[in-house]
Amino acid sequence: MADPLNQWEIPHQVREQCKHAELAYAHLDGHAPLTPHTVDALWTSEIQPWLTSKDHLQIISSWLTAVTGLDHNNCGNMEEAYKHFIHTAVCLLQGHIDLANLQLQAWKRKFQPILHNKPISIVDNLVYAVEEELECPSPGSQRQETFEESCQQWKEVLKKHVLESLHLPVPPMQEDPVIQVMRQMKNFTQTDLDNTSFSLTVVKTGLAVVMLRIANPKYVHQVYNPENLHQTRLLRRNGISLQLVEILNAWSKRVPEEWLAIPDEGSLNETVPKNIFQQRNGKLKTGNDFIRILCKHQKIVPLATNPLCCFFLCSEANFKQAWEEWLRWGLNASGFDVPYDPHDHRVLALWNAISQHIMRGQYNTHGLPQEIEQLLRLTIQLRQETKIFKSQVRKPNQCQHCLGQPEAQKCTQTLYFQKCSQSFSWKGAGLTRVPSEEAMRPVQPKMSGRSKSLHTSKHSSVPKIHQAKDLDFQEVYPNPEILKNCGHQIFFIRDTDTQEMINWVYYNSFHKDYLQTLNTNIDLASHVNPVARGSQFEWYKFQPLRPFGWRVGSGAGPAEFANAHVGIEATTYEGLDILFNHAWNNMALVETARPFVPDIVEEIAKTGKLCGKVGFLGVNSFDCKNYVATIHRDNDKAPTITAQLRLNGTNLARSEFSFCMAEYGFFIRTQANMIW
Repeated sequence: MADPLNQWEIPHQVREQCKHAELAYAHLDGHAPLTPHTVDALWTSEIQPWLTSKDHLQIISSWLTAVTGLDHNNCGNMEEAYKHFIHTAVCLLQGHIDLANLQLQAWKRKFQPILHNKPISIVDNLVYAVEEELECPSPGSQRQETFEESCQQWKEVLKKHVLESLHLPVPPMQEDPVIQVMRQMKNFTQTDLDNTSFSLTVVKTGLAVVMLRIANPKYVHQVYNPENLHQTRLLRRNGISLQLVEILNAWSKRVPEEWLAIPDEGSLNETVPKNIFQQRNGKLKTGNDFIRILCKHQKIVPLATNPLCCFFLCSEANFKQAWEEWLRWGLNASGFDVPYDPHDHRVLALWNAISQHIMRGQYNTHGLPQEIEQLLRLTIQLRQETKIFKSQVRKPNQCQHCLGQPEAQKCTQTLYFQKCSQSFSWKGAGLTRVPSEEAMRPVQPKMSGRSKSLHTSKHSSVPKIHQAKDLDFQEVYPNPEILKNCGHQIFFIRDTDTQEMINWVYYNSFHKDYLQTLNTNIDLASHVNPVARGSQFEWYKFQPLRPFGWRVGSGAGPAEFANAHVGIEATTYEGLDILFNHAWNNMALVETARPFVPDIVEEIAKTGKLCGKVGFLGVNSFDCKNYVATIHRDNDKAPTITAQLRLNGTNLARSEFSFCMAEYGFFIRTQANMIW
């Protein structure tokens, strides 16, 4: 069959653009894994602007249809098709015809089922392709040598064409010597497996070590070469690795004790040095070494594509997460052989060296990029202030003013409420203690065109505002005498029947200076777009609710992933200041709450463990001023900590829209300087 790549030349209109993107994609495939941040950054900066032209899109679509026989205009996700095209075109320009052919095969596997509305996975398909190929008989698959000679041959083929094949072309599946070898390895009878000499020969020849290395999910990283590692090779290795696991399972059922004795690292030559400090381009042993690397390799820290990476030196946990997601890849691409596992003792030693060095503040800033220099300064400041803050927060049961006082006079109290059935529809309703003639008036949502007609038809009625006294709701509020004597008051609110804590309130939660810092940080500019809320919020929404932190992308496309909210950036002084100010605010709320509700804080930390961290925790914060919401239920994945830093009203007894738990028949009087 004729080679379509030789028949169809790349359109000359796109050759220059592909060459322009070649270095970027060489970096993508050669120096780093296909992480969301690198894919998104390269696609956005190098390719997407060029694809805004309809003529360019038509040229590419026609070429795709010609070489694959598929109508890519009907494939649904055209952006994904164009990404595949650019990837293949770069392979052609680099002379990698074999890789480009495999990329075209991957296209057909991926896009052909889309035309029939059937989901498919390229990785699964390639694994199945390996499995199917193994089931096909071929001449020469019968063993002609002794079993020991066969084991020696298989070992050499697996070593050469899998473990040491990073610079070799990827062969067609029908001609792949590894497929031939695995086909022979599967050609055993039960009698062969029951023979005691079988396992001894496999171990003695070293075949067992090679098979275990390839079957180990980490083996790709153990032989990682940043100069010539391509996605197609990774897919092939996945298919081979999983099929070797099947063979191992069949072989090892009869001789588990022999297999368990095989070390993970045998006589193979390791391509990764045993010591993290044996580098190709210099040494990386001390904190000063790391600072010098940042001076020389300024793009190791991806501030432009992953703004939240600026917190990677705030804690050991942050450093380990950064190591796993981007830092080790950046160091490797810059010529430093480093361990894969973030929990490796050498990574911990490096973290300790860097941490101690920067906290002494004696590092040389000459040659450092300005944003990295500011990042280090703000990191030191945040860590120092966090240490001081944690030493000054109040602890439970340590108030000297409460000693000997009756329970009703203590600053920490427990309240009980019973779940009740309400006779009114509380969803979307409001609550007030102000006479109706003086109560807050709704604001007609600003709608236009079709949105206005839909709104009028579905939500024509104004949300009902209820008087708290008419509903017999109880109010939770602080005792002025306790606030005066103790300086604060805390309520733990529990379900009467289950004893489960359903809420908690902490009045006068922050020291005066810290409250001022929180307010100042909130007032700083933020360019993040406000959250779009539902129609039930429109009638009383006077100011927006603005998020800050880590957003989980919508949809299920391969390039859709969680990232920082649009508008958060770390490449300017202002952007870094805003990031670290929000990190300080998050720290202040969490550390103030931790002594009293440690379970809630732990749950928040656990839920955000894999998210990008704003400071020390993977949390989202939401800032709002003059924001009013009717009663609603938030189905959040984790508990929340809410703070009211100031109150513009002057009469606390006449406040409206206080925090309400309608299911339990109570509301919380909110005032300045409190959290719940």
